[in-house]
Amino acid sequence: MIYGKPAVILLNEIASEKPDSANAAIARWLLHQSDPDQLSIRAVADGAHVGIASVSRFVKDIGFEDFSSLRDMLKEGLDKPEPVKKVDQDARIVLEEEIAAGIRLASTVNMQAVKQCAKAIARYQKIWVFGLMKAEAAAICLADDLCLAGKDAATLFSHTQQMACIKAAGKDELIILFSYTGSYFDINETKNLHIHAPVIMISGGKNMYPNLTSLFVPYPSRLDKASHPYSLIYMANLIMQAYLEDKR
Repeated sequence: MIYGKPAVILLNEIASEKPDSANAAIARWLLHQSDPDQLSIRAVADGAHVGIASVSRFVKDIGFEDFSSLRDMLKEGLDKPEPVKKVDQDARIVLEEEIAAGIRLASTVNMQAVKQCAKAIARYQKIWVFGLMKAEAAAICLADDLCLAGKDAATLFSHTQQMACIKAAGKDELIILFSYTGSYFDINETKNLHIHAPVIMISGGKNMYPNLTSLFVPYPSRLDKASHPYSLIYMANLIMQAYLEDKR
């Protein structure tokens, strides 16, 4: 993920819930609070115009034991978007160059791991493809293309639903994870995490979970915000092309 944990959790909740839901309202309100130390359950309930019980449910829904744990997480801060251009530069040209540079770098990937991923896709009947936030764009691209090619492939946007699916998946299912930096699982999640399905990680970063992944597909990446998630989408398309070629 290119965002910090607070942004990922709150933005994911906003994107995966109905716009008028209590969880979405709470996440939107928390996203704009600059002083987590002053937060209380009552303050959140009043600010988001929901009941205290809704805040308690929200805390549990996003994976925290209690409100103080959520407050501690929010203290990590939020990374705000920044412009890619400098003064007197054309933003369109700068952004195009940044994106193109990221894709050109990704295109130098060692194809051996890409082909291994394609062969694994061919072996399994059920494919789950996940990513967090912008990385989910690449997951959607690959899952949709695989469906059109006749594979039983699906994705879920909510991280909570993704984790539930990963934990429940059997040995005859394949999990594919897209991550820009290599980060996906929370440290606390990995302590007692038992995954029965094989997991493939596609990332521009390091393999942070060697004990959980059966295949790691690295690609050269600038790891900057401008070329994210375009290089991941490129990798999704590259894997799909390798799969189609392998089917011939």
